[in-house]
Amino acid sequence: MTIAAVLVAAVSTRIFSGTASVDLRSSVEQLADTFKRARSQAAARNSETAVFLDLKSRTFGMAEGGQVLELPKDLDVRLLTATQELSSDTQGTIRFFPDGTSTGGGVQLARAEQTYTVGINWLTGHVWVAE
Repeated sequence: MTIAAVLVAAVSTRIFSGTASVDLRSSVEQLADTFKRARSQAAARNSETAVFLDLKSRTFGMAEGGQVLELPKDLDVRLLTATQELSSDTQGTIRFFPDGTSTGGGVQLARAEQTYTVGINWLTGHVWVAE
């Protein structure tokens, strides 16, 4: 019985930590996809498109319509953007232009010892993810 209890505890701990890792990775992918859609939309519509991030409410999305997505409450989130794109201490945007450029920056998402950065190159608007 003791051995069974130890095995159950070990397996459940791994399952929960694995779920948290999948949850973090899913958030990273949603954020990167939102930036990529905004870049494509700016080129297709020939107009600026911005992605907002609200650190207080843990939400992000395209500034002009579109789906507003939530980040898990237990993630550490940092917005890295140009000063002129900050609307407050907890809100800001990253903007994409029709010519493919952007204001650049990124977002860092972290939980425990795992950190991801979703970055945007200001010159090309290219969206990248690094662990």
